Amino acid sequence: MTVEISRVENPGHVELPEELIAALELEDGLRERFEKLGTGIRRSMAYWVNSGKRPETRAQRAVEILRRLQSGRLVSGGKPVKF
Repeated sequence: MTVEISRVENPGHVELPEELIAALELEDGLRERFEKLGTGIRRSMAYWVNSGKRPETRAQRAVEILRRLQSGRLVSGGKPVKF
């Protein structure tokens, strides 16, 4: 077995799926609100959207994140997320 270790240049960067990018661009300020969240919650949201097998599922999940950002009701690990 071979193991390669490399340095992460930007550890706070989260690669977002197209559907989530599109949803965040629907309303002014949502992308900024999303970026204020911690890296872990952003990564978790991106993974949740991206793990949908069908495009419709990914779009629905992105819209759900959008709705929660708008309402200010985000939960991670059973605790409200402040942003």
